[in-house]
Amino acid sequence: MIRRATSIVPALLLATGGVAHAQDVLVEGPGIKVGESTVLHPRIGLEGGVVSNVFYDDANEVSAPILRLLAGIDITPAGEARLGEIDETSPRTIDFRAGADIEYVEYLTSNDRARDQRNLDANAHANLTFFPMGNVAFALSDKFERIGRPTNFESDRRLDRDVNHFKAELVIQPRGHNISGGPRYENTIDYFESGESEFASRIQHVVGAKVNWKFFPYTQAWIDGSMGFYDALGDNTVDGMEYKVASRPLRVLAGIDTVLTEWTTINAYAGYANGFYDSGPSYNNVVGGIDFGWRYVPTGKLSLGYRYDVHDSINANYYAEHQGKISVNQEIRTVVLTASAGARFRGYRGIPDVINDMVDERDDLIIEGHFRAAWVLVERFSLYADYGLQVVDTDFRSTEGDDPSYIRHEAVLGLIAAF
Repeated sequence: MIRRATSIVPALLLATGGVAHAQDVLVEGPGIKVGESTVLHPRIGLEGGVVSNVFYDDANEVSAPILRLLAGIDITPAGEARLGEIDETSPRTIDFRAGADIEYVEYLTSNDRARDQRNLDANAHANLTFFPMGNVAFALSDKFERIGRPTNFESDRRLDRDVNHFKAELVIQPRGHNISGGPRYENTIDYFESGESEFASRIQHVVGAKVNWKFFPYTQAWIDGSMGFYDALGDNTVDGMEYKVASRPLRVLAGIDTVLTEWTTINAYAGYANGFYDSGPSYNNVVGGIDFGWRYVPTGKLSLGYRYDVHDSINANYYAEHQGKISVNQEIRTVVLTASAGARFRGYRGIPDVINDMVDERDDLIIEGHFRAAWVLVERFSLYADYGLQVVDTDFRSTEGDDPSYIRHEAVLGLIAAF
């Protein structure tokens, strides 16, 4: 039974994104008009490439060619494109947008275990705003994701999970005034489909409020406060031991977003966070971050960012993380080049006894890299090449002595068509 719990650690370690897929490529067709007020924007895509480490192993890596089939659709009001251009000559009392994407991956290999990792991921989102241009607006949003994870060296079953995030927000934005804001409620359900992993399922409620103050044309300050209520979803015991304790996280943040010059921007925030866990270690930290943007030419931008923050964790009570990142975006006529690299120094605290009853801490170095070259062939078609790198080096070992460290490369070529 303890082995059942330790199987979650490597597979859920890295919540950061790997290779971006075809849904990220910004091309669209004219859409299909439905009635007088709605337009559908369908798209399809195909990717082929190779993954160097299917099971996120630290040794005896299994590589495999992959084939991905992608399809998606966005629903927007007539007069608004998928990329967000809005016809402001006739403001609406209701603003909506919605969409869905599916991604099927097949492992083209003779390795039976790798082929068994074929998977269908899906996500859907919907946003509805009442009186978006009024003095008081009310917004509802929901996002659902089904995320597939390959099995790893400790588990003989998949670790598929369903994550749903709902948000309701009231925004008071009186015309002629520089101050806006209001309260919000958020709900997140994180459900593991496998009966062997459902003990890690969680439900989270957050109530909060945010106030924005625009005191220059291109400068805005804000303050945000929230209180969370995080609990298990169902039975979270393993061999009679509680896997994850409840918490009541408190966050109070203040920030500023400003355009320093025509070519430079700064976004910065700082604040206080306290986890208030029922038992075990709890964070009680100052958090903050800063992002600097420099448009060195009209078609190119360099971004630098650093942040220190704390987060609730499935593998422990929480983790604290220093993160640094650099990214470049360059357009050359119909070609868009993007590259990013970053490092995270992440420390987990409060690891459950069912994972390892000898230590309750874990420290990781995570290195990430990504490169994309996208070529817009015509308005509706885009060809792209992606490369992604993930490196995890950790001092942690499971009760059985397994090492969750791994190195993973992924390279693909893709084509997307929008209609």
